[in-house]
Amino acid sequence: MPRPIRLEFSGAWYHVIHRGTKTPKLFKKESHFTLFLECLAETLSLEGIECHAYALLDHEVHLLIRTPHANLSASMRHLFSVYAQRYNLDTKHDGPLFKDRFKAIVIDPDEYLLPVSHYIHTLPILKRKAVTPQDYTHSSCRIYTGVESKPAWLQTSTILRHFPQPFEQQYAHYLQALDNTDLYKVYKRKKISPFLGSKSFILAVKNSAASEQTSGPKKSPPSMDILIKSTASVFDKKAADIMISKRGRGNKQLGRTVAMYLCRHVGHYSIKDIAKTFGVTHESAVSVRLARFKTYLQNNPDVQSKLKLLTQTAGRFSL
Repeated sequence: MPRPIRLEFSGAWYHVIHRGTKTPKLFKKESHFTLFLECLAETLSLEGIECHAYALLDHEVHLLIRTPHANLSASMRHLFSVYAQRYNLDTKHDGPLFKDRFKAIVIDPDEYLLPVSHYIHTLPILKRKAVTPQDYTHSSCRIYTGVESKPAWLQTSTILRHFPQPFEQQYAHYLQALDNTDLYKVYKRKKISPFLGSKSFILAVKNSAASEQTSGPKKSPPSMDILIKSTASVFDKKAADIMISKRGRGNKQLGRTVAMYLCRHVGHYSIKDIAKTFGVTHESAVSVRLARFKTYLQNNPDVQSKLKLLTQTAGRFSL
């Protein structure tokens, strides 16, 4: 039986659940929780998606995700594959870490945003990992309730603004007071519906996804060769120079990094394909390079203007 097609559309909210194989644990030691969050932050930056809540358990990961663009599948593939690679490298594990496919439940934010955040943050209690939600150190609950400071990559304001001030105390009270039994029952079913919302919401979601898929013929993205040559033209380099990796301090090879960035965000090529094209041995090296470039870009208006020019006109230079 073929797998159901994921519904992806701009502005969608998802409860993402990915379970590991029976062995090993997804997080063997404390540093693995940190490693996963680093991979998550990297993915959010690279793919332009948002994380609003998370809980990391021995054999499963729960994320509350919003996608400003219709790119959930590509984003989650990147996140879980990169973490698995780094985990396997650290533990010498050989074999799959996660089960084949992650679950993504499309949720109606007007009705289920708060209850799903409640479910994610109280899950450690259901799994007998903690007595109170704040006791568990590997979820975003401690951030929401003011026990820990908020990392820049985690979005909390969308949920907290539903409460009066002081937000953190009110949210902590909400976690204790809400009877979320009906939602717990939904998640206990063997087959969980891919939607959390009313019939009208589900219909609207399907229409949104269909309209984005049929809004007209999609233009083929420019080839990586064209993107590399366009970058070379703007940075006054030869394409061959961009393809060669040069090591050493001070050797930033900005043109090479920009070309990789364009291949990822304009051409929408996979990290794997970019690594292969640019002769990079480890895919994670490309991911790290692009994440660092985004930070570098914030304080460099000259590079921003070049990148904007390339993004708008890549493939239309006289080469």
